[in-house]
Amino acid sequence: MSIYRDKIERLSSVKIDDIISIATSCVPIQYRTCPWVPTEHGRKVLKEEWELDCYMAAYGEMHKHKLFDALQHFPYSELNDDFEIYDWACGQGIASICFNEKLRVCRCSGKLKKITLIEPSNVAIERACFNIEKSIPNVPILQKKCYLPSDDISNDFQYIEEISVENTITIHFFS
Repeated sequence: MSIYRDKIERLSSVKIDDIISIATSCVPIQYRTCPWVPTEHGRKVLKEEWELDCYMAAYGEMHKHKLFDALQHFPYSELNDDFEIYDWACGQGIASICFNEKLRVCRCSGKLKKITLIEPSNVAIERACFNIEKSIPNVPILQKKCYLPSDDISNDFQYIEEISVENTITIHFFS
């Protein structure tokens, strides 16, 4: 088990601040002052767990603030039915986690029935699933390890071809 996972497992309740703090504490010493470098300034499809830590240390706070700012205008009072989330290019799942933190405040987190994660990085989608399971227990998570469609068909990447919406309300996050 990784140091990150071990530290998260010890928590009874996981929030976005915990994820950012623990990932930051796990950044390899040579990247502590420049965690964006191994992520190619956030453009690289990450392949190693330590790269996930670097990404979160470099960009986690920015993403958190951006998400909470956008989510303050969400019409929570209109969530009258069950709903699901599609988290496109989910990375480590922080959009779903931030949204759930807002749902808890508005007392409508019980209506979340499914989360679909879409991400090409195997290591990132695995961490997203782990983070979400620890932060939002008892909600089914579907993983789609693939890229978004592209005009560039010269490579052998797996692209998403369809989605399956099961609830009347579906909320899409794309960061």
